[in-house]
Amino acid sequence: MKINGGRQIDEKSAPRLYELVTELCLASGLPLPKIYLLPIDCPNAFATGCDPEHASLAVTSGLLEMMNDDELRGVLGHELAHIKNYDIRVTTIAMSLLELVRYSGWGLLTAGLGLMSVKTRAGIIKLIFWMIGASLAVVGGLIAIVGIPLAKIAFFAISREREYLADAGSVEITRDPSGLISALEKLKNDDHQMPTDDAATNAICFNAKQGNWLMKLFDTHPPLEKRIARLKDSAS
Repeated sequence: MKINGGRQIDEKSAPRLYELVTELCLASGLPLPKIYLLPIDCPNAFATGCDPEHASLAVTSGLLEMMNDDELRGVLGHELAHIKNYDIRVTTIAMSLLELVRYSGWGLLTAGLGLMSVKTRAGIIKLIFWMIGASLAVVGGLIAIVGIPLAKIAFFAISREREYLADAGSVEITRDPSGLISALEKLKNDDHQMPTDDAATNAICFNAKQGNWLMKLFDTHPPLEKRIARLKDSAS
C-alpha cells in the first residue's frame, strides 16, 4: 500500500470513507479491515489479506471523487465480499498453481535438452541419456505449449467468476444493486486505467484493465457490460 503512496486512514482523516466501510462491515458481520487511501486519479479499489481478520482495503482518491455514497457503498461492498469469500486466498492459490505448471514445463524441457546433450564415450549410456532426455523434453514441451496456456485460461476464468460472485455479494451486503450498477456504468465511460499489466495485481482490483476482443480469455475481470447486465437481471 505504501509503495503507491497510500496512507492508512481513520474516522478523523477520511470520515466519509471510514464511516461507509464501518457501516458495511456491521451489515456483513465482518471485522473492520485496515483502510488505505491511495493518491491515484484512476478510480479503483482492492482488498488484500488471506482471511477477514488480516484484511486491508484500499481505495483511490479518484474513486472517492467520482462516486456518490450509494455508488461507493456498491464498490466497497464488492471488495468486502471478496474478503468474506476468501477470494484473495483463492487467487493466491490459483496463481501458485499456474506458476507450478509454468516452472514444471520449462524445467522438464531444460532438463531434457541437457540430458540429450550429455557427452560420453559409452554409446549405450549416451543412448539412455538421450532417450530419457527426449522423453522429458517432449513432456516439458507439451506442458509449455499446451499446459501453460490452458492453465492461464483456467486461472483467468476463475478470476472472472469470483468477480461475478463479489458483485452478488455486494448486493447482499448493501441490499441495493442500483449503487453498484451506477458505479459500473460510470467506470464504463471513464478513460482512467490502473498503470499495470500484471495479472496478479489486476485480479484483485475492482476496475482492472480489459484486453481486446482476442484477449478476452485472458482478462481477470468480466466486461463491465456483462457485470451490469447480470446485476440488472438479478434486480428484476
